[in-house]
Amino acid sequence: MATVQTVLKKLGFDQTTDLSYFETLVLVALVYFKQQQVDYVLWECGLGGELDATNAVDRVAYTLFTKISLDHMALLGDTIEAIATTKSKIIRPQTPVIVAPEQTKTALHVLEAEAKRQSALLQIAPRDWFVTSHPTSAGQEVTVKLPEREPLTVSLALAGTYQLENLLTVLTWYRQFCRDQGHAVDEIVLQRALGQVRLPGRFERLATEPLVVIDGAHNPDGIRQFVRSVQERYGGYDLTIVTGFLKDKAVAECLQLLTQLPARFILTTPINQDDRQLPVAELGALYTQITGQTAPEYPAIEAALKAASQPATGNKPQVILVVGSFYLLKTVRQHFLS
Repeated sequence: MATVQTVLKKLGFDQTTDLSYFETLVLVALVYFKQQQVDYVLWECGLGGELDATNAVDRVAYTLFTKISLDHMALLGDTIEAIATTKSKIIRPQTPVIVAPEQTKTALHVLEAEAKRQSALLQIAPRDWFVTSHPTSAGQEVTVKLPEREPLTVSLALAGTYQLENLLTVLTWYRQFCRDQGHAVDEIVLQRALGQVRLPGRFERLATEPLVVIDGAHNPDGIRQFVRSVQERYGGYDLTIVTGFLKDKAVAECLQLLTQLPARFILTTPINQDDRQLPVAELGALYTQITGQTAPEYPAIEAALKAASQPATGNKPQVILVVGSFYLLKTVRQHFLS
């Protein structure tokens, strides 16, 4: 950090006013990676792509796109086309592009057009590589069939059904990487890496008595995938959903999707330092408008969790699901892990 502060001062920048927290973090990371003499860096764009701080890096070996959906609409635009256009600007000339399966036609058209402009080869992760998936206590057991190889079964330490699209995307990249390096796909490496990977806040189990699962879904596509995962894994459970959103999200559509689940809802407000949180009273009014019912409202997240932890009255096992914002999850994780 001292190195970054010294250089910024020499260049005439005021760190507190001229750079965002994320931009400063990117600079610190760049210095650190150089000091550590790393071979590869995996960059995840913080917001969009075109004007994101990570896009200042000029040497890019591969460009990957996960599922593009409506998110950060206040800054990126309120259509898939606008958001995909911003994200597409991370594509570099003649650099391989890997795209997650099941993109919308609009998003795929934008990515293909930009790849063509950059003379970059674009690959769509094949959906037909997926064979089967079975839930496990630690995640899921997945069988995939890569070209010219026997079926491979891996223990994926990630539980959400939406992780299957991410798995196919990363397998497409890994196969291309191996070919570019002149060696074969290493199944032992795959088994070890996929079995050990952890992603906090993505269908993460925090506690068992009662069972508490948190997920960072905060846009319509993410909520849709969350609902599908809940239906698959917890169809026979008594569901309690604790939820809260930031006000710049598509809250009405997200809530419409969430309330398809037969759950007891408890509403709260995420903690956000930029005052982007949606007040719980507004969320409650929206919930009533959508369902015709009322749900308990707790401005304090800890109080919402206490209410959610009350034992269920039926004979089904109970699961408490927390979803709607990573800012909500941050407080919940601290509450349980401490």
